[in-house]
Amino acid sequence: MTASSQPTLRLISTNDLTAIANLSFSDAASVWFAFHIRHILPGTRRHYKLCIAVLERFLGSLPLREIGIGHFEQYQRLRSTGGAGFRKAGPSSINHELNTLSQILNHAGLWARIEPHYRPLPLPRSKVGLPLTREEESRLFSVAASKPRWKVAYYCALLTANTLASPSEIRHLRLQDVDFDPPAIRAQGRIIPLNETAVCAANALLKRAKENGAINPWHYLLPHRAGNAMQGFDPTHPMTSWRGSWDALRRAAGLPELRINELSRTRSKHPGRVSRGSQIMTDRWSKLKAKLADATRPDDWNEKPIEWRIIGNELLSRPSMSNAEVGASLDGSRIISCPYGNSWKAAMSQKACSEFLRKIRAWVKKPGKGTFA
Repeated sequence: MTASSQPTLRLISTNDLTAIANLSFSDAASVWFAFHIRHILPGTRRHYKLCIAVLERFLGSLPLREIGIGHFEQYQRLRSTGGAGFRKAGPSSINHELNTLSQILNHAGLWARIEPHYRPLPLPRSKVGLPLTREEESRLFSVAASKPRWKVAYYCALLTANTLASPSEIRHLRLQDVDFDPPAIRAQGRIIPLNETAVCAANALLKRAKENGAINPWHYLLPHRAGNAMQGFDPTHPMTSWRGSWDALRRAAGLPELRINELSRTRSKHPGRVSRGSQIMTDRWSKLKAKLADATRPDDWNEKPIEWRIIGNELLSRPSMSNAEVGASLDGSRIISCPYGNSWKAAMSQKACSEFLRKIRAWVKKPGKGTFA
């Protein structure tokens, strides 16, 4: 936009439509933008500035009142073909630019005479929102399984495709929200059952979470990674996003416009489909089944005191834990106080505390490691 003259500045305060119509397109665009800027966000402002900059190359000093339907049609041809020094653009960009022009004309009361004759360019049918074909789904999961750095996006995509849980629901899952007996996740107030593929994906994410410091039931399944990678992970906060890995994955799979939510539509559209990627995970089911069985809760879980259930959760959350590790975890969580002293870890050397823990271990079938059994 060119710098506004003094008459233009006067028009901004008086809003004289007749005078605005006599301005050049550049000055009229400045007047319109000055009024409109109050009601739009910064991102929209930048978009309108870009649209006006391209329109100025075509309309420049032409008085606003002289712009007609012929200018719209000529602009569509030039931008579509890249003629007269214009960069070739797609229908969506051209329609957005001419929509900006229509708003500038409307501000001066000049759009009504053109509107009945204007036709935006037709947009190509978008594939966004359509379910994946069998070949596309197979390719996506095969590519995802091939790169370790894409594994979070891969496992989350498997959960989305097999449970209809949204990315936001998965991102906010805590360890205590994942059950294997019966297999289900508790996502924002609803219980979602897991099939074998989803169980494998959930178990893989659970293993990764524990490797990154998530050991307590209230820790997040997808721990937040610090800005400085040397600082590790913070399991008390959820991962911000797996967008980077997902973007790289879908580009590599030749599906750059695919959205994670669309995997849910694919699953809903083809409920009986088993993709190659799903089969890769399902093939691991037999190997994991025995391990998952160890994580099941006793039948009388809800009948035991809360202290038993909290310590039982600690024991079930990891493959094995020594008494000292259990004590350190309980001290860190501060959910239950130690009846044997000021510290659970220190009290583990006492016979009474050791016997108490031995009974809970026997109840959840989780013997200790090291010197304690």
